[in-house]
Amino acid sequence: MKSIEIINKIELLQNLIKTYQPLISDDSDFYSQQGFSLRENIQNLYYEIEQYLEEAIGKSVVEVYQQRMPAFDTAFSEMNPTASFYAIKSVPQLLRKASAYYKRTPDEKIVKSTEQNVAGESGLYIKEEIVDLISKKENGFDYSKLKVLIDELNKSHLNHDVYSSLSLIRTIQNHIPPLFGLNTFEEVASNYSWGTTDKKYIQILLESRSISDDTLHRTISNKKDLADMGDIPAKICLNTALQEALVNGMNFDKYVDSKKQKSKAKKINKKQTDDNRPLLIATLGSSSRGNRVYQAHVSVKNYGKQVAFIKSAEFGDVIVTKSNLAIDEKESTELLFQLHNSKLRNNAIEEPKFIINYQDIAGNSYTTTHELNTELGDNKLIVVRGFGEAKY
Repeated sequence: MKSIEIINKIELLQNLIKTYQPLISDDSDFYSQQGFSLRENIQNLYYEIEQYLEEAIGKSVVEVYQQRMPAFDTAFSEMNPTASFYAIKSVPQLLRKASAYYKRTPDEKIVKSTEQNVAGESGLYIKEEIVDLISKKENGFDYSKLKVLIDELNKSHLNHDVYSSLSLIRTIQNHIPPLFGLNTFEEVASNYSWGTTDKKYIQILLESRSISDDTLHRTISNKKDLADMGDIPAKICLNTALQEALVNGMNFDKYVDSKKQKSKAKKINKKQTDDNRPLLIATLGSSSRGNRVYQAHVSVKNYGKQVAFIKSAEFGDVIVTKSNLAIDEKESTELLFQLHNSKLRNNAIEEPKFIINYQDIAGNSYTTTHELNTELGDNKLIVVRGFGEAKY
């Protein structure tokens, strides 16, 4: 990349940050659609010029909470609005220094320098922190194949091998669902309890599979193939999926137990649905949470053999009342729960459950109950990770 191109991209990044900076002073704006879109554009542009910024000003750090943190990664992160708020204050000055560097640096020196740095950490598609997590992981799963796939992906990405990179990203997606206790990446995207921003990263990975399919299966013709490195999903998407799998995923024994439970549930479901009755089963969808907000979307599907009329649904202590909301056979609906300030959120319920109360067309009453899979976050607030086996 020539110096004038780098300078133009730095200026574009500066302009995006001017628009983004006011949004991160409030959690609701930080997690809004505008906040997500701006942050995604900033992250993509930053990753594009990351190695050039490092060449100009080195590995920049900022002090937040009396800790030294990477300036750019912290400023553009979606994980901690408060840390981002403090870190981003230092970014404009760092970008001005980088711009000044390239205004006085010949193009040939830039090319030589970036070639020397291409094998450095900034060029890796899967970050070293993720590789380190895998090396330390001992939970019954064999990670040897995943390590090889990541190594091959990093090499392919550094070499700008578009076909290998797309294929390996797809292969890793297919390889890791058991770490979430699931069988396919489609289930990981739809059934795992992601935060609002992370779910969008996972959705990007899911949507990129059509490009990988095209790369793998399109036959030769008289038309030039159009795929290039710009078609590869942003690094943060797959890094986010791997980080979540390694930090909050299942161990192997629990995965085996969950498969047995699901197999048993399928047999029970078959027996129950042979009866002429409605049968509602719930799954946890997306959620958005922060210090002042926690919303959870729940998908409810009718696996029975007649229409169901929902009377109410209970998410811990939060109750949503419905006036005979009808769900036909094999149809589904979505319920929204505001969990902020609830007893559930504040860890005040000993055995939290999700309960649906419904009736059939004759007025017979039914109940489906799911135990909640929860964990205590760093802020001492409960986070719901999923629903247990349905009981009815």
